[in-house]
Amino acid sequence: MTALVTGAAGFIGKYLCEKLKEKGYAVTGIDLTPDKPAWCDAWFQADITIHPENNPALLNACEGIEVIFHLAGKVHALAEVKSDESEYHLINTVGTENLLCAAAQKKVRKFVFFSTVKVYSDKIPDMDNRLEPVCETTTAIPDTPYGQSKLDAEKLVLDGRYIDDATVLRLCMVYGPGAKGNILKMIKTIKMGIPFLLPEFHNKRSMVDVRDVVSAAVLAAENPRARQQIYIISDGNAYSTRQIIDAIYCALGKSRRPFAIPSWIFTILAKTGNVIGKVRGRRFVFDSDALNKIAGSAWFSSCKIEHELKFKVAFSLEKSLPQMIEQIDNALPRK
Repeated sequence: MTALVTGAAGFIGKYLCEKLKEKGYAVTGIDLTPDKPAWCDAWFQADITIHPENNPALLNACEGIEVIFHLAGKVHALAEVKSDESEYHLINTVGTENLLCAAAQKKVRKFVFFSTVKVYSDKIPDMDNRLEPVCETTTAIPDTPYGQSKLDAEKLVLDGRYIDDATVLRLCMVYGPGAKGNILKMIKTIKMGIPFLLPEFHNKRSMVDVRDVVSAAVLAAENPRARQQIYIISDGNAYSTRQIIDAIYCALGKSRRPFAIPSWIFTILAKTGNVIGKVRGRRFVFDSDALNKIAGSAWFSSCKIEHELKFKVAFSLEKSLPQMIEQIDNALPRK
């Protein structure tokens, strides 16, 4: 089998390429960097925002390919600004259509698109009080430019005009050795001895280990039942922010401080920030949106892929954290 991985130089791309090679795939990578990483058999430096008519590198990369795994894109920023909107559209939506055009010309058989649960609103009504997690049948109504650009790309992927065997994977927040983002920041902060004084908000957040993500992607590529389907990928757990922090303390062998700032103080600070932001015409450093990122819920179900493709997760946050911490320690300069 031959596979093309876009965004192959990135965090998920590395794991995916290594997984594919383990299974005997010949792996071609695409990214903006000219340097071929060790985990790819062949390499193309290509910009997917350029149409195939003027982009020979993109067409050449698709030559002889049986399945494309499309990871490349502009990732979600915590503080989106208006100028980001056009860039999200260009890279995530137009870029995906350009890749689909090239794939169709080269008669690629299968297309697996890595999307996001951000295609759902960050403020799904009554999310914190839901008795069941969000699933694929929940209407996707994004409220960010990033989420909208990915949903628009999903529609192109599943349209059938380009490739009639396509699958969309909606990823929850991805963790694992080498991951960046908030969990990495939490680990480094706690290692420095800076306490987290957050209370238990009883929120529910879904996440998934990168190694389970790539296993799901390969399943989607190889199983005929995945044709024209959308799957949410999570590890099946619902973590509160407090549980995430406690798990990090445990993995580091540290005792958590018993004191926590009461939740009502965060609510007052957020409402005060809303007023300040309204008066000054731009968001204050802490407001209701910031509080929602800390205390809000984002709870999703992966039951569909578990049932249809027999997908089984191998990792939880508790199992992955020691490996994440070990990699952080190994990356530190030796004294």
